[in-house]
Formats: sequence, C-alpha cells, structure tokens
Amino acid sequence: MRKSQVWFSYISGNLPISLVYFISVLFDILSMHTPELLLKVGLLTNTDPISDMALCTESILAIIYLLATLYSTFQTYLYFHEAYTDLEKKINCNQYLLSDTKLKTIFSSGSITYYVLPLASFASSDNNLKGALILTVLFFLFGCIYVRERLTAYTPILVLLGYSMLSGTITTITENKKIIKDTLLLTKVPKHFIYGTTYHVHAKRLTDSVMIGKIE
Repeated sequence: MRKSQVWFSYISGNLPISLVYFISVLFDILSMHTPELLLKVGLLTNTDPISDMALCTESILAIIYLLATLYSTFQTYLYFHEAYTDLEKKINCNQYLLSDTKLKTIFSSGSITYYVLPLASFASSDNNLKGALILTVLFFLFGCIYVRERLTAYTPILVLLGYSMLSGTITTITENKKIIKDTLLLTKVPKHFIYGTTYHVHAKRLTDSVMIGKIE
C-alpha cells in the first residue's frame, strides 16, 4: 500500500472535525454581518468583534480543511471499493476459513483517539483561529503516528461505508491447514452472518495485521 493512501485514510477520518470547524467559521461570518438575526434566535451570546484578517484566515483554513477531507474520503472510498470488488470477482486473493468471530470496533482498537483528542482540543478553544492552530499541530502529529503505524483500516469513515473489523481464527484451505495469526479481517458483514459460525472467505493482505475479505 502506498504511503499516500495511508494519509488519505487518516485525513478522511477528520471529515466530521472539518465540518464542525467549517460550521463554526460560518457562525463567525454571520455574527459579523447579521448579528441581530443570531441574537434573535439565541445562537449568539458573544458580540465581541472579529477582525477582517482573522475572519479571512479562518475562512481559508476551513475551506482547505474541508476540501482536503472530502477529497481524501473520496480516495479512501475508491481504494476500498476497488479492493472489495476484486474480492467479489475473486481476483488476486486466496480462500480461507473464518471461525470464532468477534466484532472489533474502532473504539476498542484505540485509534479513535487520533480523532477525539484534536476535536476536543478545538472545541475547548474560545477562538476559532487559535483552535485552528492547535488543530493543525495535532493533525500533523497524529497523522505521522497514524501513517507510521499503518492504521489504514481504522479510519471511522469505513464504518460509515459499511465495513466492519472482525477478529477470529483465519485458516488456509490446504491439506496442512495453517492458522493466520495476529490478523484481523476488514469486511462487509452480510445479513445472514452469525458470529461464531465458520464461513469461507476470499481475502488478501491489506497491512501486516489486517486482511480485507469477502464472506461467502
């Protein structure tokens, strides 16, 4: 997997944060031009003026951040969609047996921390521009760790796209059945799926610790 794709995976998970930031900047713009309307509906309590320079900087950062996360989300969708389509066509994959399955959520993996901490830091700031600077530092810091650890399959966007992470026993279909150790399976769980039951899976390696597969 290319390093750029791992970055796309990480940045796509920042989409909710970029939307929050974009909406926050919109409120700053409205509070400058139509404060009476926001005061009337109770959405504005702080009437301190915002400088044009600060507002312009906030707006540019918010737009860049939102566009970057939208583009990365699209690239992430394409990558995993193409990989899953190949599995449906049984291209460049092997067949395995999957048993003793359990659902491993993004919260149990700990990777959600890469997104919760930046969001909490931004939300706790009383100034959008100051919050954006903090967010930028944490964005690149956690991004470098995310890429180094190759956590491609742990972006929360995959959950929204219908993928689930499963832990269990993955066994090769050969005379000398070999158990694939310390490996998780990223897949779209079919409606007929029952946890703990054995299924045939067409899968291929995604990272050192994760395979992507299609349950038959």
